[in-house]
Amino acid sequence: MHTTQDDLLALHHLRAAWAGGERRIASGAALAAHPGRAEGRVAHWSFGRAASVLGAAARRRLVIAEGIVPSADERQLLRVMRALAEGDRRGAEAASLWLVRRDATAELAQALSPAACALHGRASPRRQNAASA
Repeated sequence: MHTTQDDLLALHHLRAAWAGGERRIASGAALAAHPGRAEGRVAHWSFGRAASVLGAAARRRLVIAEGIVPSADERQLLRVMRALAEGDRRGAEAASLWLVRRDATAELAQALSPAACALHGRASPRRQNAASA
């Protein structure tokens, strides 16, 4: 898997949500600057919700790294985010099976979807639906 700048940015914010505290607060401020105040707030909430789902429903202890090279679990999370950003919910849920129990794949996809769309430069699913209506 080739890691893009969007992936690294998403990983930075996901790690901050996982760590909590000052890192999470700084992540929220950075998201307010890019992609913007409203969408950044939703993305910040989304990363926090995804971290909660991962913490509660992980199949095993997840490896969330600190370096620039993503761990195997983080690469799988990036696959989930890419699938969500492309509108492939079924693919995202299938990729989630590596990380969380089967009964939590839909919850993880729902929690991570707004952040995935915001950081990978796609319109959020709600805006896409509204534009096509």
